[in-house]
Amino acid sequence: VHIEPLGLYSKKITKLEELKKGDTIAVPNDPTNGARALRLLEKHGLFKFKEGELITARDMTENTRGIKLIELEAAQLPRTLVDVTASVINTNFASEAGLVPSRDAIVIEDKDSPYANVIAVSEDNKNDDKIKALVKAVHSPEVKAFIEKELEPRGIVPAF
Repeated sequence: VHIEPLGLYSKKITKLEELKKGDTIAVPNDPTNGARALRLLEKHGLFKFKEGELITARDMTENTRGIKLIELEAAQLPRTLVDVTASVINTNFASEAGLVPSRDAIVIEDKDSPYANVIAVSEDNKNDDKIKALVKAVHSPEVKAFIEKELEPRGIVPAF
């Protein structure tokens, strides 16, 4: 349906190329969002990690740029932007801190993220007419336009 993407934010740099040896990036310390954050950084060439779903900073296999990673409570990440070079922050915490993901994030998860919100139903109900109607309505051009107009400025993007 939609994704509330993680983004990399900074008060010190405006693009990844400005990161240098010894800089620090903070990531969420909870297993799911921490792994998401590390995969986002990996996708943008900053690190390489072992295979697996719930990776941590200890699973790093390559750090050619010499960047330090620290794991912090997700809600604290916006407050620490002045103390680190950059932080990977959840959309809800970024928005609460006055950050606009579509404007302020240096890099951000895209609509193809495996963490998109979905409509999930039991196997027994998947062909129910009400479920089919719900899926059709949620994936309608009107809902997509609403998400793009009302929610995308806060970082929430359609995933369909």
